[in-house]
Amino acid sequence: MRYLIFCLSLAYGGTAQALSCLPTDVAETYKNLAESETRYTLVVGKFDFDKTKLPQTDFDNQTNTPDLTEVAARFLGRSIQKNGFTKRYERHVTLNVHCFGPWCGGIESRQPWVAFLNIDGDQPTVEVTPCGGDLFPYSEETEAQVLACFRGEPCVSKRRR
Repeated sequence: MRYLIFCLSLAYGGTAQALSCLPTDVAETYKNLAESETRYTLVVGKFDFDKTKLPQTDFDNQTNTPDLTEVAARFLGRSIQKNGFTKRYERHVTLNVHCFGPWCGGIESRQPWVAFLNIDGDQPTVEVTPCGGDLFPYSEETEAQVLACFRGEPCVSKRRR
């Protein structure tokens, strides 16, 4: 059986499949979500959650990797206002961690993030995908970029094309 799998892998290119996506960009995400009918709030802060609840890929049986894992978290930070991220924001949130085949979204607990929280449901949610999702590691540059978008200033992607 192993010999058959080996021969088939050689016949079909012999290379492993890889996830092909570019990481999301905060300006592009802002523009896309601004056009959505879904309501979002933009926040800066930290998610506190049990990292053992994140999906783990079973490389021996990849079909057992869940497409979606909902992880309960507590968000502590600030939400956006006209004068910046100035309003204290503390909520229970759900991290919607998606897997595309064996590749799963990743997020670090208690690390600073810029995030777009979907506030249409009973509890805010944030999408976490292998390609980024609706959250970004915090940096002063990312904060300034998204503030410019929010204020109606040029909302320019920093991603090279």
